[in-house]
Amino acid sequence: MKDRLGRWTIAISAACMTLILGITTPVGAAPPAAISPDGRQIALAWPPTGTADAETTLLNTETGAVEGLQSEQAPLGMAWSPDGAFLLYAVGNPDEPVTYVFDMTKRRSRRIPAKMGPPFGWREDSRRFAGVWKNEDGRTEVVFFGLSEFGETLRAPSAVDAIIGNRMVWLPNTDDVAFIGQVRGLANVRTMEGGQERTITSTGDVLTIALSKDGKELIWARSSRNTRYILLSLYAFDLSTRSVRRQEFPERVAGINPRPDTSPTRLISATLCPAGDRLAVVVEYPSSGKTAGTCRLYALRMSGGGARMVRSVPSANAGLTAVWSDDGQRLAVVDRRGSEAYLAVFDSNGSNGKVALHWRRP
Repeated sequence: MKDRLGRWTIAISAACMTLILGITTPVGAAPPAAISPDGRQIALAWPPTGTADAETTLLNTETGAVEGLQSEQAPLGMAWSPDGAFLLYAVGNPDEPVTYVFDMTKRRSRRIPAKMGPPFGWREDSRRFAGVWKNEDGRTEVVFFGLSEFGETLRAPSAVDAIIGNRMVWLPNTDDVAFIGQVRGLANVRTMEGGQERTITSTGDVLTIALSKDGKELIWARSSRNTRYILLSLYAFDLSTRSVRRQEFPERVAGINPRPDTSPTRLISATLCPAGDRLAVVVEYPSSGKTAGTCRLYALRMSGGGARMVRSVPSANAGLTAVWSDDGQRLAVVDRRGSEAYLAVFDSNGSNGKVALHWRRP
């Protein structure tokens, strides 16, 4: 049957919901979907034509209802407010994005009257957020915006070439944010505090950042030079004492890289859960004899325990992306393989996948 926009067929059953899903994101890039804090809504690019037909869309995972937010413009980045009342999204030219905020109660979008785009970060009270902009001189700026006054509150210059990743982290009880800044290809943790940029790391190999579960530490993951022996390493920055410590995390994780001869050759991506207690990793295993190489996505605890393989696909023409809900209770897995794409939502440990979305190129 036709959907309310009259373009695609939607089939819904008690066991599975099959929908059209737009996936153009390469492995390790920003996720093409964002889960609401209660897990009932997924924001995504839809349909997956790769043309101007794509638009920013809300999908209700319980009813299958589809709601277009911005006609014929695919999202460049999205972020739910912590209370789930607002969805922030940017569309248009990546060099000059236009940002909107969708009010879930009023069911309408409002354009943000400030030059800013993703990645975004929300303050814990859901009344302020931050984004990024490249000014006329090509310099990066961190932009702060208040919903109450509905205006820009601060525009602070940054020394980085780009701010990468799918989100910024708002530091609790402050008006400051943390982010991954890239300079000449090296990725490090930085903060913007009171309009002043501070450098937290200098290793150049940061993959992802998040707050600890109690909100007292900033956590980040660093890549490994040899995943046969060390999968990754985790570090914590105490927001009060401003001291850094290495977190306990095994060099070899049972089920992922237990022995050098059965370990992955590459860590493609790592995504820390916003709740600060879990992470998801995508790794690549080499081919062996007649067995083709595979990309596998695992969910595991921050201690390195409880690793569960959520998805395994052939490496050729594959793309796996993990997207956490803000409360850390749900994990969405995007699986893109050539002319097909899938999305499923799981519990935080990678079990109980309940919703499947499937697209096949006509």
